[in-house]
Formats: sequence, structure tokens, C-alpha cells
Amino acid sequence: MKKLSQSVFYDVNDGVGVLISNNPPVNAMSYHVRQGLVDGLELAQRDENAQAVVLHCDGRTFFPGMDITEFANPNVPDAPTTTEVIEAFEGASKPVIAAIHGTALGGGFETALGCHYRVAAPSAKLGLPEVKLGIIPGAGGTVRLPRVMGVQKALEVMTSGNPISAVEALAGGLVDEIVEGDLLSGAIAFAKKVVGENRPLAKIRDSSEKLEDSRLRRRSFGRWKRPCVYLLTKPYETSESCSSSARSVRRREHNNISFSPSGRPRKYPMCPRTHPSEKSRRWV
Repeated sequence: MKKLSQSVFYDVNDGVGVLISNNPPVNAMSYHVRQGLVDGLELAQRDENAQAVVLHCDGRTFFPGMDITEFANPNVPDAPTTTEVIEAFEGASKPVIAAIHGTALGGGFETALGCHYRVAAPSAKLGLPEVKLGIIPGAGGTVRLPRVMGVQKALEVMTSGNPISAVEALAGGLVDEIVEGDLLSGAIAFAKKVVGENRPLAKIRDSSEKLEDSRLRRRSFGRWKRPCVYLLTKPYETSESCSSSARSVRRREHNNISFSPSGRPRKYPMCPRTHPSEKSRRWV
């Protein structure tokens, strides 16, 4: 086993490269975790003995989000951002499988969305709780989740902030398999099956099938949801622009629509022009 950073290790098990994060107590995505993941992925792609890559966390949970002690801390060493980690996984030349247990929340959940496949323990929970803090997901969750689960379910997850179970995730296509027993062994077996069946490198950002129906029936959504449906189903010229567009939409909407001109919080901060004191824009 090779140590890549103070919290990330790399090993090869039965022809599958395994990236292991161990950052007690809860595996927060600290700077050394993010750096180790990027370095480990580069190592796995060069490793001729690894045909696929499994992302696994030791301890009681998968990544539950970012390390809040790093927020607005100027002394944090330079390291890849969460978005850069996700884009590295998504653009990998070998299949990357996220092995999820415990809670995959916020940036951790978005990291799993950037992997080509996901397996989960039966007790796992997945979600985007940022709305409960008054913010919205910032690492591509608003773009990728509707593409894999559909707009209706994605809106429920993003606007409620409540996690969903592994069973719900499997039913919605978010998780590819539920692993009974040892999760790492099951994830390695799944990775070997992906390689053996020559499955494609499934990139959620390139999928749009589940957006088309919502785009066509946008009128059927409640009035306050229509702006969200418009943003979530907005077509992009290239798949590569998906992540950058998500970041620009997030910045624009956060700056322009989180608060009304009078400074009062909006009733629905994630959706534009819904405050009753303002003239509503017609969304069709």
C-alpha cells in the first residue's frame, strides 16, 4: 500500500486500483484528501496492473462534505478544488467506481456523481443538504443530479436538503448496485464486472435523456418550480462546458436572486423572481 498524503492511500487488489481515504473522524474532504485523490488517480491510470479504480473511505462514512475549518482560512495549502477532483474522476481513462457507505453528502455526494459508477451499502444515505445552510450545491450537483434522477426527484433532493436511502438511489438510477456484506470486496467485484463486460465510461454530464421530458412539460410544474426547471434543463453547447456553466449559473443566481432588491430574503432562495413583492416573470 502506497501513502499519497496524510490521509489517502493507494493499493491494487485483484487487478483493481483502490483509492482509500482515512481522514478521521468523518472523512471530510480536506485539502490533503483532495490532493491525495488527484495524485492517486494519476498513479492508477499509469498503473498497468489496475484495470479500474475504486474510491473507498475507511471508517464509518463516505465523504460527508467539505472540511468547514478550511472555509475562509488563508493558511490552507494549495490543493485541487472539489470541482477539479470531480472533473479528474469524470475524465479518467479507466472506470472509476465510488463505494458509498454511511453518508455521502454535499461535496462528497457530488464527488460520487463524478465517478462513472456507484455502489452502496444498504444503509447508505445520499443527499445535498446545502439548502439548510442557505446556500446551493457548488460542485456540479445541480447539473448532474437531474441528469441521472430526473428533474422532479432532483428538485426534491435539492430543495428539501433531506438525504435519500440507498434503495431510493438504486430505484432512481443514481446507484448501480447495492452491496450486501463487505463493501470494498463488492465494489472490486463490480469493477471487474464493468471491465469484463466492457462497459462504457458513463459520464452523467453527457446524459440528457431524463431532461427532455421535463423540458417539454415545464408548464406542468408549480409556478415557483418553473424557473428551476428552466435552469436545470438548460442545454449546453458541449459537455465540457457543463461544469463551468454550472459554476457560472450558481454565481449568477446566488448574487442576483438570493435576496430581493429590498434586501429581504426570498421565500424560495433557489429560484428567481418568486418574491410576492416583485413582478413575476412569465416562464413558459
